[in-house]
Amino acid sequence: MPVTWLVAANDSYFSPELSRRLADAFRGAGGKVDFRVLAASGSEGHWMAETENGVKIASPELDRALKIQPSLAAKKR
Repeated sequence: MPVTWLVAANDSYFSPELSRRLADAFRGAGGKVDFRVLAASGSEGHWMAETENGVKIASPELDRALKIQPSLAAKKR
């Protein structure tokens, strides 16, 4: 099952560089990950999901990630 990882450009807890390395390791172990670095969110991007502005930044990517792919929907039938 593919996963989507979103990180704010200014996340000091899991920097984009560290997060990219983690995504690469996940991929290297056979995982399917769509890794995206989003715009900076407030003064600390780690809390992006807890702020209105952060949700606005992440919403387009979340909408895209949550859409069921036709090939996956067909396999579930």
